[in-house]
Amino acid sequence: MLSFFKKKPKLNNEANQDLSVMLFDNTDDPVRNHGFFNNKSMDFTVESLKIIDDYLESLRSDLPENEELVKVTLRAGSYIGEVVRKNSSIKYNWLKFKEAEKLNPKIKSLGFGLGTAAILWAEPDNFVFPLAKVLRRLKNGSEDSVHFFAKVAIDGLPE
Repeated sequence: MLSFFKKKPKLNNEANQDLSVMLFDNTDDPVRNHGFFNNKSMDFTVESLKIIDDYLESLRSDLPENEELVKVTLRAGSYIGEVVRKNSSIKYNWLKFKEAEKLNPKIKSLGFGLGTAAILWAEPDNFVFPLAKVLRRLKNGSEDSVHFFAKVAIDGLPE
């Protein structure tokens, strides 16, 4: 009964939707190597995440830093998260870190950072970290495939 009166978190869906499109469609403030997306089908399908994997791999020889890293991580992570949201029967929503930490003390223990700035959440207590996955993909390469990551998030983790 108490959960009925529990305050719902403030969602951040619109901002992350906008960021997801800015990955491949923002000529005023493009990501590094933005031409990579020319003539590619960025249609928010699970298959389009293979393009994201290839894009992130193309950056590994000269990793982005500082503002460039923030831009790539926020936009690519938002794209991955939007693919998950659009293709899953699970109702995911974007939360900022401050909202997510209110829902689960384990989130607070992770600390705020680029990988936790925006988090996908599904009630009651399921969290997915697409931004952190971008950072791991850049660091570790193909062993941290965003395509595989999204497929698992779309299907949901076993209880």
